[in-house]
Amino acid sequence: MLYIQGGNKEQIELSRQLFSFCCNGLFKKNNIPNIDLTIHKVEGALAWTDYEGEGKFFIEIEESLNIKNLLLQCAMSSYMYVNFCQELRLVSYQPIIMKKR
Repeated sequence: MLYIQGGNKEQIELSRQLFSFCCNGLFKKNNIPNIDLTIHKVEGALAWTDYEGEGKFFIEIEESLNIKNLLLQCAMSSYMYVNFCQELRLVSYQPIIMKKR
């Protein structure tokens, strides 16, 4: 379940679409995470992610980001969530190595 606070209509709709896409491809229906997404002014960062436990995550994203960067930060936060959950379950995985162009 995704709970969104703040943001404009476009940011909210795109966040919902990305969450839905990730849930359909990454999680089993009985294991969908609970994410509290807040889109507001974030001091000193573009995004911030924290795991509370029992499948609950908090994500804060800077409200002034353009759509491309908002989606990028949402996707990176989701990626961090998936990797964190895999580590908790001691599932081996290959991290994605991002190369500078």
